[in-house]
Amino acid sequence: MKITLATWVTLARLAMIPIIALFYLGAVHFVNSEFFAYYGRLIAMILFVVAAATDWLDGYIARKRGEVTELGKILDPIADKLLVVLGFALIVTDPFLLDDFDNILPVWFAVIFLVVNIGRDYVISALRQISSSKGHIIAADKFGKAKTITQFAAITLYMLYAVNVGFNNRIVPLGLMHELHIYFSWTMMVVATVLSVLSCVNYILNYKRAMREKAVINCVDTENLEQPKTLSELEVEETSVKETKVKKSTKKVEIEEKEEEEQEL
Repeated sequence: MKITLATWVTLARLAMIPIIALFYLGAVHFVNSEFFAYYGRLIAMILFVVAAATDWLDGYIARKRGEVTELGKILDPIADKLLVVLGFALIVTDPFLLDDFDNILPVWFAVIFLVVNIGRDYVISALRQISSSKGHIIAADKFGKAKTITQFAAITLYMLYAVNVGFNNRIVPLGLMHELHIYFSWTMMVVATVLSVLSCVNYILNYKRAMREKAVINCVDTENLEQPKTLSELEVEETSVKETKVKKSTKKVEIEEKEEEEQEL
């Protein structure tokens, strides 16, 4: 199977996931390291933004070059899901954020967010496997893409909050940082949760539509199959073949007689 440029971009996004984890977790656990303590979260955040941008880039390249493949349809949502799960796991375990979690991301909402997204992913993964086994691939829909974009944006803001704390609030004033999270991060998380539900419902509808269309096609193909011929039909066909042979033989004799007459003349 040929790997297209768009698929390589998706694979690059997958490869960046452990690197992001390395730098962010290094900043959390290797606090005695000056490099990780000051720059670990910042580098991880930059890499996260770059990886999130490739989600748009691979789709653009695939459409522009006409290289939309079944492999790309499968890998793209997997890469998105892993990147979001990693980002969320990093921010909910970051001590810089845990100290102020009730203000920037209440625990009750974090639980709702996780339950909705994990439930959605289980449902969609199950439907994707069933449809794939039946020879049909259902790509990510617009609701799913919009949900992923809002999640990327919210996680990036939470990472920026942690980076800002690591730099003693020298990047963005603490008051402004709180305002950003209250009015933007919270809103994006709520919107992402609603979009998760909508994308799940839409995926179920697309799955039902795809299975219905396939059932209709199979029904038409079955009707078009050649039915076994009856004995009377076989007899008629055999008589027709014999008549055709007699006609050909008669015509051949006539042609030969005509040629003989022309030679006598």
